[in-house]
Amino acid sequence: MLAEPPEPGAFDYAAMAPVAGGWRLECAGTAPPAAWDRFAAALFAPADGAALEVLSYWDNAQGQHRFAAFRDGRCAGLLFAGREPVRVSRTWAAEQLGAACAAEDRFRLLAGRPGADRPDRGAIVCACLNVGANEIAAAAVGGCANVDAVGAATGAGTNCGSCRAEIGRLIHDHALAEAG
Repeated sequence: MLAEPPEPGAFDYAAMAPVAGGWRLECAGTAPPAAWDRFAAALFAPADGAALEVLSYWDNAQGQHRFAAFRDGRCAGLLFAGREPVRVSRTWAAEQLGAACAAEDRFRLLAGRPGADRPDRGAIVCACLNVGANEIAAAAVGGCANVDAVGAATGAGTNCGSCRAEIGRLIHDHALAEAG
């Protein structure tokens, strides 16, 4: 997650999409950077040259590297890297870009998911009302057995309606899991 778009040619594979506070970047390469801290610093470097604070975590044995960059008390970038696919709540992480972050909460960002006191909405299903798959699943667990009931509980599917089929699939998947 980056506040400013990177140069896409810097990666063997890159997919980039705009998010509210900047850019979501998923990238891959055939060889790791020589120094992850320098790689993260270059990736986060603002165009105006302003200084950033960067927190980092790495576990070389597991091949995990995580960085969180801050500018003026706000999240300016997040990097989660690993040899295996990285487990991160991408929706939640993207929402952190540009958000104010108190010093005592900054280490939470390195986890890549909200704390136990903050629910993870999951991948956004209803873009109109910003309702995630986990919220829809929770509504189904709570007894919402059809799309209209989920809409009444969460608002999902009540505006343009293009997500109603996906909501129905999530309800169906929940029913199958309950039956199985």
